Amino acid sequence: LRAGSVGPRAAATIINCSTSNYRLQPSFSNPPTPNNPGSPLPN
Repeated sequence: LRAGSVGPRAAATIINCSTSNYRLQPSFSNPPTPNNPGSPLPN
């Protein structure tokens, strides 16, 4: 994750959302990443 490419706030949002989704879905096979289509991206 390159915070400079999206801004510190967006990066923090992505990390927070990904972490929350990962914790809520322990059966999720792949760790959520900003490049994952299933992860929420602030556009």
